[in-house]
Amino acid sequence: MKQHFHTIIKRRPDGSYVAWVEEVPGSISRGRSIDECRRRVRESLTLILDARRSEARRWLDDSCVEELIEVECHDNSPQSHHYV
Repeated sequence: MKQHFHTIIKRRPDGSYVAWVEEVPGSISRGRSIDECRRRVRESLTLILDARRSEARRWLDDSCVEELIEVECHDNSPQSHHYV
């Protein structure tokens, strides 16, 4: 299952990069290059989501209904705004 998240990548004064995912607290990573930073934040996010999913599924039994939901979120990124 593919999911999409908003990631912010920032260059640090020492030339390395730091990245975090807006929707998932704690998913922060660093890298010497932007590509390494992207790879690491993906790995971090995957680990967090897998752990949270496993924790949530501990309580599944025959009385549970599993389903997907879809929500519409507003994009507050600067690219979505037109400034005059």
